[in-house]
Amino acid sequence: GTVTVQQALSNLSVGHDLSGTVTETGTIQQLTIGHDLTPTGLVQAINSTNPTLANIVNMSVVGNLAGTVTVSGAITTLTVDVDDSGLVSETGTINLLSITGSLTPTGVIKAVNASPTLGNINTLAIGGDLAGTVTVSGTLTTLTVGIDDSGSVTESGTINLLIITGSLTQTGTIKAVNATPTLGNINTLNIGDDLLGSVLVSGTLTT
Repeated sequence: GTVTVQQALSNLSVGHDLSGTVTETGTIQQLTIGHDLTPTGLVQAINSTNPTLANIVNMSVVGNLAGTVTVSGAITTLTVDVDDSGLVSETGTINLLSITGSLTPTGVIKAVNASPTLGNINTLAIGGDLAGTVTVSGTLTTLTVGIDDSGSVTESGTINLLIITGSLTQTGTIKAVNATPTLGNINTLNIGDDLLGSVLVSGTLTT
């Protein structure tokens, strides 16, 4: 089914799967999905007049995130208890994005803003593999991967801490690259097993 709200939908709780469409133009304070956001599931918090007015403060998916979450403003906190194989897109700062399982090969996370420094992720924690794509127009401050990184991570600020417990595989790429080269940096990179992929830093890799 479809839920359309012209202004704000403050709280939404779905007991099992969300396979329909939820659209609103204000700020969702709490969105809880008791099982999966299925591949057909769509959550949109979009304000075309003033994009920063449409936000999600807290979103929790107890199962898999296989659908699409699009926010014209910011997602403050997003937790996924299993895997993320869908699309998460926002233009502000994600304070915490936690995936207990894996970001699968089809999984995409985008914090991208036309003013690049406004699209950021403070902490991205993935318990399993990072096999998908993470794109941040500004800064990804902290990234932890519980197993292997075989996907793509791109950002343009300073990564303070990047931990991969397993390997950066042959297909894995990490880019901290800025048009002003000194702004793209990694302070600490810790890989537990093999570094087989690519690490590109326009500025400084400190440790």
